[in-house]
Amino acid sequence: MSLIIREVLFSECNILADISRSTFFETFVEYNTSEDMDQYLAEHCVTSKIEAEMMEENTLFFFAEYNKEIIGFVKLKLNKVLEKFSNAKSIEIERLYVSQTHHSLKIGASLMAHCIDIAQKGDYEIIFLAVWEHNHKAIKFYEKWGYVPFGSHIFLLGTDKQNDILMKRDL
Repeated sequence: MSLIIREVLFSECNILADISRSTFFETFVEYNTSEDMDQYLAEHCVTSKIEAEMMEENTLFFFAEYNKEIIGFVKLKLNKVLEKFSNAKSIEIERLYVSQTHHSLKIGASLMAHCIDIAQKGDYEIIFLAVWEHNHKAIKFYEKWGYVPFGSHIFLLGTDKQNDILMKRDL
């Protein structure tokens, strides 16, 4: 396996928007209306939105490149402060997606290991994420990595208010 995890360049925002759109769609299309999916993708998975996110302070994106094909990505928010953590130095995995055709290659595990490595090298105390309550496969994946639930919040997909479970791992 020839896997490379590398930081996304600003000039690659269009590629990041494309993989964001395709991986989100294939992950959630069967559970949502086409109207809600179309609205979410049009608002969040377009180049202009990705460019704005890349310009945000303390935001990092990484591609997973397998045999020179971009098949996944992760978005990290550094120094994310949540009152629930009593201002502990924390890092958020805001997105972690891999194309479904490559799930069997353990690319998600490689991306997760990369995130934890960044967190440990940066002396973060907590790494956390949000996962849709009905995404049982992802929840099991995160539990295997030592994440535990600590709360929830609402994720708006189009007009549909969905419940996300907040999960954390102490470092």
